[in-house]
Amino acid sequence: MVLIYSSLNDEYFYFGSGNIISSDGVILTNYHIIEGAEQVAISTINGDIYLVEDLLMYDIEKDIALIKINVNNLSPIPLGDSDDIKIGEKIIVVGNSEGLINTVSDGIVSGIRNYNYEGKQIQITAPISSGNSGGALLNKYGELIGVPAWSIESEDNSQNLNFAIPINIIKELK
Repeated sequence: MVLIYSSLNDEYFYFGSGNIISSDGVILTNYHIIEGAEQVAISTINGDIYLVEDLLMYDIEKDIALIKINVNNLSPIPLGDSDDIKIGEKIIVVGNSEGLINTVSDGIVSGIRNYNYEGKQIQITAPISSGNSGGALLNKYGELIGVPAWSIESEDNSQNLNFAIPINIIKELK
């Protein structure tokens, strides 16, 4: 898990989460986290900070991006298979809510939806707070099965609907 900082007008501000998916510095996050940034920096759990050197791939519609830092020997998160997800399955969301590193919440898979684009999205009961976008949706084995992306609040604030992008969509685009 990494913290992602973006800059605009030479000022950095915390903006989201990301996952190291290869030992050579490839990081998976949501596109909306880096959109419009002049510069993006990554902070690892141990506090090391790296400037993003390359935007490898992005898909605005699916809200995903692969970015690259110039570092080797990183420990990537294991990738699961989002096609194996079952409604009612227990999940964990890890992110950097409001800049608090590695905030964990749990819940279940409450649906598989085609909500705002052509393709599946995983509906979950675990909250997605500001800063959790781009984080990790993990199965019971600790494998990355999705990337928390967004939530919808009901008008009366009685219920939030939370969504993640399935990891298999990302695997197809890599």
